[in-house]
Amino acid sequence: MLCGSGIWLTELSSEYSNSNFIGIDNNEIFPIEKVSKNLKFVKHNILNGIPFEDNTFDFIHVRFMIKCFSETEWKTLILPEIFRICKPGGWIEIMDSDTNLYNAGPKTEGYNRKINSMFGLSKFDMDQLQDIMNIYQDLGITIMKEKINAWYPFKSQNSDKPFEMTSEILKSLYPLMSKVLNLNQENYAKLSKQILEEITKNKTYGKTYRIITQKHL
Repeated sequence: MLCGSGIWLTELSSEYSNSNFIGIDNNEIFPIEKVSKNLKFVKHNILNGIPFEDNTFDFIHVRFMIKCFSETEWKTLILPEIFRICKPGGWIEIMDSDTNLYNAGPKTEGYNRKINSMFGLSKFDMDQLQDIMNIYQDLGITIMKEKINAWYPFKSQNSDKPFEMTSEILKSLYPLMSKVLNLNQENYAKLSKQILEEITKNKTYGKTYRIITQKHL
């Protein structure tokens, strides 16, 4: 649901060739050519209903959507539609993330605050997650698992990938953030280096939230 660019689905469909994957999003930014035979993308506004038959999917993944819809839309349309298209015994996972960073240094905190302000993002409110869980209960749906994960964008003993990803994100945001912060390329590179040093020293981390449930047989 709301698959965005479809990169994750592209990777999954290649890795799990015996499974079929479908991504749906209102914005057609996903690839339409050269995708695996077991992958399909659908452009559709889910506020108009989800265009699949009852009991279609074994697993439905919903990511970064909690803020996209009102509590009424979740209760009267989104969740009922998701459970309608899920097979009996199938699984549904709802995930969202906190826009706040924890143990962030001053450079990192200032940069993150600018991004959140620019994109109109507000700090994730746990009440929003509780609203979803309350809707589950109102619909008679049993929550199998609630989980809070931390992600660490600094170097670890096991892998440098999170650190490398953070570095690439900072580079990719240069055209936009350099204008917002009024920095030339040299000074933006200096700021990026300071941010990477801060998150390594302070062990800066963020949080993601997941609700996992299974449709009754």
